[in-house]
Amino acid sequence: MVGSKGESMTINETAADVAATSKSKGFEPPNESNIDQKLLLVISEICEAQEELRFGKKILDVYYKGMEKPYYSAGGSMKHFPLTEKPEGFAIELADAIIRLLHIGHALGINLQEVIDLKARYNRTREHKHGRQF
Repeated sequence: MVGSKGESMTINETAADVAATSKSKGFEPPNESNIDQKLLLVISEICEAQEELRFGKKILDVYYKGMEKPYYSAGGSMKHFPLTEKPEGFAIELADAIIRLLHIGHALGINLQEVIDLKARYNRTREHKHGRQF
């Protein structure tokens, strides 16, 4: 992710930025008493991504509601995407799910970069399809 000053951010910095934005908008941070709700919100974003496909939207299309053609499609840049309305699309819903996961991890004190690195290293040692069919 790129910060407000154009610099690259680590996963942990991105998670802190997500948490700060969420707090500034009045959302309660994830904690032990609401974690079930916060996890269900992640699932709801994944379901919304699936709904985009059910309605015939293309995976790389980003659009505003009511647009006939996507504002962005494969090969373009989102740097100058207007922020006057909420962007929609499969990719946007995946981003929403990731943002929610980053917020959860940060709020619960998880060093996401270390955990992701550890799990990725372990996954490289596993057998093909982890011994399963899919």
